[in-house]
Amino acid sequence: MKRLFCASMIFIAVLFFLDVKPLLAYENLTNLVKKIQPAVVTVIAYDAFGKPVKQGSGFFINSQGHFITNYHVVAGGVRLEVRTAEGENHPFVKVLASNEAWDLAVATLVLPPLEVKSLTMTTAKPEVGERIVVVGSPLGLEQSLSEGVVSAVRKIPNLGELVQITAPISPGSSGSPVVNLRGEVIGVATFFLARGQNLNFAVPALYIATLQRRAGEVARTAKLPSPAGRLAGEAGDGILQPPGKSGRPPMAKDSDEERSSAPNSASDYLLQGLKFWRAKEYAKAITSLQAAIRLEPDDAASYYWLGSCYRKLGRYREAAEAFKQAIRLRPDEADYYIGLGWAYEKWNRLPEAVAAYRQAVRCAPNNADGYYFLGGALGDLGLHREEIEAHKQAICLQPDHASAHFLLGLAYLRVNDRRMALEQYKILQTLDPKSAQSLFNCIYR
Repeated sequence: MKRLFCASMIFIAVLFFLDVKPLLAYENLTNLVKKIQPAVVTVIAYDAFGKPVKQGSGFFINSQGHFITNYHVVAGGVRLEVRTAEGENHPFVKVLASNEAWDLAVATLVLPPLEVKSLTMTTAKPEVGERIVVVGSPLGLEQSLSEGVVSAVRKIPNLGELVQITAPISPGSSGSPVVNLRGEVIGVATFFLARGQNLNFAVPALYIATLQRRAGEVARTAKLPSPAGRLAGEAGDGILQPPGKSGRPPMAKDSDEERSSAPNSASDYLLQGLKFWRAKEYAKAITSLQAAIRLEPDDAASYYWLGSCYRKLGRYREAAEAFKQAIRLRPDEADYYIGLGWAYEKWNRLPEAVAAYRQAVRCAPNNADGYYFLGGALGDLGLHREEIEAHKQAICLQPDHASAHFLLGLAYLRVNDRRMALEQYKILQTLDPKSAQSLFNCIYR
């Protein structure tokens, strides 16, 4: 009887460990993905008309906002935009270095978030059979996970090595990190063969390290680009260059150290202005931006940020004039019209605000915020039917736009359609419970 009991306990223990091992592996994978996702971004390239022409993925490699993506994602774009895992859009991006043959680019956010989660890399050659995960935006489905193994490391004549993986890669996955189970990036997803089965390839992380060093040198010396800067230079160079004049306006300084670090070009003053903006020191930012404009009168970005500072200080007339100067220089930039519309709205010049927002959506018909701001201004004018259509369009472009859902619910209430307002309340319960409660209170007050 005792022998039977012992045998039973051993059998149960074996079953337990057989069941627990996959569970532990699953939990480890879950924790790994949670560490990877905050560092992964979606990269969107726009043409001269504000139309998105390419979309891929990327990932941060340091706390300064430098990220890796594929060269083919950024090449040919007039403007680049990055969307983080938290849903924040960053419209000002500078490409620091790239290599067309390796299909790699290192870029940076001009205004990175205060806290940037980054991934570490290993230059060690991956082992065949090693398990890996890929996190990216295949077909626009952001923060998607696929997993597999390293199936081969192949030498390509006149190029080097490529890592073949079984994890699926789709359009939009380009630039995704390929990460081992230790959380180290072993490569960058680059392409797949549509007619092959599990023939997916990544550029080894070894090549990233070489390009990263060059990017670091560029970052220390390069000028800040305007928001609408173009990819310029030879193939494989791909550095966003601003139009540049240099010079230094006279500035009184209190010490040699301050003199040595003083701005000496329009781009320097623009960068200084953006730093003050980020610190919410708007008066100082205005002084720096005005200096940038004196040196570079045709740089639309300086006027845009000048208008933004005036708006923050409640100086709406001056804000409108600055935005109009930016528009004069870059009449195809939707963000400039949105800034102008917002200044007019705060200035209580609603018809002009509506006109500016309408122009914004003409410039960028896929920009949800343009329709969202347009809807708000139409509502303030009492044009609630038009307001409803504008907010519906914003939601069509960005279904999780909680603010648009909230204002749409209020607009339905203003036309006495409580049933549709309740539909927006139900949606907001998932997207933003606090806004949902506010809308609920408005419905039943």
